[in-house]
Amino acid sequence: MPFKKKYPVIENSEVDISTEYIEKIIQLPIYIPKLSSKDIENYLLLLIVQKYIKKEKFQELLANIFNGHLMLEEDSISKKKIIEMINEIKDPYKVKGSFDKMNEDIEVIDNIRSIIASSLKGNPRQTKRFLNTFYTKKALSNIYFNNDLDMKILVKLLVLQKISSDCFEELCEWDKQFDKKNEKLEKLTNDIKSEKEDKSNPKWKTSEIIRWFDSEPYDLYSYKLDKYFYLSREKIKKESYYRLSDDARKIVEELSYSFAGNISAIIKKLKQLDEREMKKVINILIKKISKGNLAFFKIDTLFMEFEEDRDKILNEIERIPKNKLTPSLIPYFVRWAKIENEKVIQMLNNMKGKKFKRKNLY
Repeated sequence: MPFKKKYPVIENSEVDISTEYIEKIIQLPIYIPKLSSKDIENYLLLLIVQKYIKKEKFQELLANIFNGHLMLEEDSISKKKIIEMINEIKDPYKVKGSFDKMNEDIEVIDNIRSIIASSLKGNPRQTKRFLNTFYTKKALSNIYFNNDLDMKILVKLLVLQKISSDCFEELCEWDKQFDKKNEKLEKLTNDIKSEKEDKSNPKWKTSEIIRWFDSEPYDLYSYKLDKYFYLSREKIKKESYYRLSDDARKIVEELSYSFAGNISAIIKKLKQLDEREMKKVINILIKKISKGNLAFFKIDTLFMEFEEDRDKILNEIERIPKNKLTPSLIPYFVRWAKIENEKVIQMLNNMKGKKFKRKNLY
C-alpha cells in the first residue's frame, strides 16, 4: 500500500506524515550533484562516438576510459585522444565509412562543446536532446539543401538559440537585411573583439555570448543565414518583438535589465509610445510571466499602471510553476487585493486548488 494512502495528510496540518515516516527510516541523505561542464563535454563526445561504433566495442571503450581514469582528469577528453583509443580497438565501427562521419561530427561539436556544456547546466538529458536536435537539422539540411550548409555554422546557431532565444531571433531579423555582409553583426563582433565599452545591446554582452563570438566561424557576419534559419523556422516566433519600432524595442530591452529604482522612468517612456506599440510591449512582458521570466516588482508595476491588462496578468500568474512561487510574493497579492479583491482571491483559489474565504485579504 502506498505511504500516501496509508498515512494521509491530516486536515489543517502542513505535516506530510508519509515523508516524516520515511525520514525516520532513512537516516543518511544522499545528494546527487549536477554534472560539471567537463563531464558534459565528455558526455557529448561519447554520445557522438556511440552513434558510430558497435555496442560491444563502445563498452570496451568505456572500460578503457574508466580504467585510465580519464574522467577524473582536469581537462575534458580531447578529439585526438578519443580517436587514438578507438583505433586501439579491433574492428570498432558499425559500417564502412563510419570513421569519416564520426570524425566530421566530432570536429563540428568540438569547436563549440565547451560553450554547449556551460549552457546545459549539468543536465545530461538536455545534452542528449541538443545533440539529437543537431542530427535532425543535419538530416533536414541534406534533404532540403543537398548538404550545401556548413555544419559549424548550423551548430553555432543552435548554441545561440540555446543560450538566448532573444539574440537568436534578433540575428534572424538582421539577416533579412543582409547585403554582402550582416553589418549589425559585424559591428557587434568588432566591438566585442576590441573590448569596446558600449552599453547598447546588453543581451549580446553576457559572458556566454562573448564566448560564443569566439567560436568558428569567427566571421559569421560574412554568411547569409536564411537557409539555416529555415531549418529552425518552427522556433522563430510569429509575434517577435523585433517587429516593434526601434523605440518600443529599446524599451523592452530596458525593462529586461531594469531594477526597482528605475522602472518608473521606463514605464513613463512606455506610455509615451503610440497605443498600438505600447500594447505590443505590454503583451510581450505579460507572456513572460507564466514562465517565471519576469521579476515580480515588474509584474506589480504592470498591474498597478495598466488597469485594462489586470485580468491577463492574473491569468498568467496562475500558470507560474509552483517552485517559483514563494511567501515573499504575499505583499504583492495583498496590495493588488486592495484594488481587485475578488479577482485576486479567485486567482489564489485557482492556484492552490482550495477555496479561500470570500473576504478581504487586507
